[in-house]
Amino acid sequence: MKTKVLLSLLAAISASIAFFAHTQNVVNLGEGPWTSYGAGFTLNNTQYFSLLVQSNILATMRWEPSRPLPISMDKAVKIARGELQKLVPDDREWKLTSIELESLALRAPSADDAWFFRVRFEPTGHARLNGPNPQPYVDKVEVAVDFAGRPGKIETYQEFLRR
Repeated sequence: MKTKVLLSLLAAISASIAFFAHTQNVVNLGEGPWTSYGAGFTLNNTQYFSLLVQSNILATMRWEPSRPLPISMDKAVKIARGELQKLVPDDREWKLTSIELESLALRAPSADDAWFFRVRFEPTGHARLNGPNPQPYVDKVEVAVDFAGRPGKIETYQEFLRR
């Protein structure tokens, strides 16, 4: 019994260390990729992320709210819709539901003028049932776009964990 408890405890500690190490790589302020808050999305019961490389965002034109955007919202939406078309059979069934600007300020205080777009699409009028205890949810696709017009790399949660 003591052996089982000890083994379980060691497994939990190992998993926690592995998770912490992986998380540190994800939010790394250097060259590594990272995802913004809420950039994950669910499509056909599969979790995805739209990932930008932080160094790419830091290399784009800096922006302050008092100045014009380096790329238009229209261009960001067109770029994001191009990514949506790779994921769904008919993007005409999907509507633009939000365009957000997000800053790196909380992740890199010296980069509070480094921003990017998050563009969200949702399908018109349908929900899916998720899992054995059916809870309705609405598919959505959320694409990050930096100010150079580069879309975030879209990958599944499983691909993300294999990094």
